Amino acid sequence: MNKKITFTFLSLVIVFLLTACSNAQSSTTPSDSELSVSENYVPGNDNSSLSKIIEEPIENNQLIKNSDSPAAENSTKLTVSIDDYHFSAFLYDNDYSKAFFKMLPITLEMSDLNGNEKYYYLDNTLPTDSENPKQIKSGDIMLYGDNCLVLFYKSFSSSYSYTKLGYIEDTSNLEKAVGSGDVPVTISIP
Repeated sequence: MNKKITFTFLSLVIVFLLTACSNAQSSTTPSDSELSVSENYVPGNDNSSLSKIIEEPIENNQLIKNSDSPAAENSTKLTVSIDDYHFSAFLYDNDYSKAFFKMLPITLEMSDLNGNEKYYYLDNTLPTDSENPKQIKSGDIMLYGDNCLVLFYKSFSSSYSYTKLGYIEDTSNLEKAVGSGDVPVTISIP
């Protein structure tokens, strides 16, 4: 009986020491909340899995900042042309954006909906991973369902689910460019 108690005690001490070592190591690495994930399209990458760049600490404990709003270094840049207006846009690095990229260049007669978005039903379906973004931002380019391309020109809250494809970087003249009715929109690679 004494051997069983000693064995149990030693087992508990070993578990405690291993747990303490594990906690000491994890305190030097960032937690999940300290990591920031940025999705950036990498042209020519045939990897079918969803690729993400995880921003990890570099020298002097600084984080590399790759926001999904400003132009990211590895993004695929697009041009969205509406009449005489030309906007710089970027695709996220996901399978859905890669499938859309293969369709470019494309010109679509986009219709207005709700005074905040332009939409067009594509002939082809695209892969999806829809989620509710809760907040739509002006310039968001998303997929509703598996074939409805949506370009948002106003920011608002939404309960609908979309698949994120990309975004227009500077939307200062976007609402003026799209107007209130149907409008031809060309999305191309610069």
